[in-house]
Formats: sequence, C-alpha cells, structure tokens
Amino acid sequence: MDLREAGIKAEKLRAMLEFKERSPMKLLAAEVRGKSVIQARNFAVLNVGEKDGVREGMPVITERGLVGRIVGLTPNNSIVQLLLNRDTRLSVMTLRGRNEGMLTWDYEGGRHMLLRQIEAVRPQLKVDTIVTSGYSELYPANLVVGTIRSIEQEEGTLFYRIVVAPAVDFATLDEAFVVLQQPDPERERIRETVDSLDDAGEGSR
Repeated sequence: MDLREAGIKAEKLRAMLEFKERSPMKLLAAEVRGKSVIQARNFAVLNVGEKDGVREGMPVITERGLVGRIVGLTPNNSIVQLLLNRDTRLSVMTLRGRNEGMLTWDYEGGRHMLLRQIEAVRPQLKVDTIVTSGYSELYPANLVVGTIRSIEQEEGTLFYRIVVAPAVDFATLDEAFVVLQQPDPERERIRETVDSLDDAGEGSR
C-alpha cells in the first residue's frame, strides 16, 4: 500500500511538473496543509505565503483546473477560498457554445456548482467544458473550471439551470499552484460595486 501510494504521488507530481513547464503563466508550487470541502464556505491552507510572493486575490489552480483564489496570508502560509464556497461568483463561458454565465456554489440546493444566466433559447451541449471568461480581474481567461453534468430550464424563467462538475477533485487535493499575477485594483472595485448592486436587487424582490 505504501508503494502504491508513493507511485500515485509520484505520478501526480510528474503531471504537475509537466503542466508547469508548458504553462505560459508564472506558477508557484504549494502543498495543501489543511482544507474543508463539505461546508457552505470551504477553504484550504497552503504552505506558501507573503515571503514567497503570494498576494491576496491570486488564483490557485492544478493541472486539471481552477481551485479558487487567495483570500488570506501570513508570511509562510496562505488561505484559499475554494470554488466550493457560497461566496463564489465566477464569470465563465462554455467552451464550445461560447455562452457566458455566472458560476456559484449551491450549498443549500444540493452542494453542487450551478451555472446560471444563460438564456434557454441559446443552444447548449451537455458535454461542454466550462472555462473562465477572462472578464474578471482575478482570473486569466480559459482556465478550465469543470464540465456540464445536467441542463434544464429554470421554472418560470427564460434561463437554463446548469449543474457543473468541477474539474478538480477537492476531496483528494493535496498540491496546487498559485498563479503569481496581481489583480487589477480598479477592476476589483468595479466588481465589488456590481456585486453590491446585485445583492440589493436580490433583496428587493
């Protein structure tokens, strides 16, 4: 069993090394020192921090896809807000259909990722891959997020309700990369303003 586990770990590390060598992004390898994956707000702790050049807002990925973003720091460690978090609001698009929508973590409704705001009149394939749109100041475009698991029309609306399976297996997540890019502070302020307007609109309904 020890040999099998060592072999699996070696294969994962080899895949990560190959991914880092191919990637045009500047990546910092990190180990996961702790995490939660079954709460409404899930986080992970990485063994890299401010002294390694990590800053709040930086994306975290694996060779499979997007993990989340840095939301807290110490000199030697960092806290990642995982995609599996009720505060997640991620601008994404479908890779084949190029349909744009908003991805969230639906903890109360079934503990899965939901893609919304895609009009039901637009053609959409179940097998499509979900990627970051590039409209966010936090995430580069075309990071893989997941794949579509199911599609149905939301009752009483003209939009799809799309369930997305994350590309990353968060239950077995033990290594990751921090993307060493700084978010644009002006775009971040704009996003926060838009989010506050959305929250106000939801509360008035």
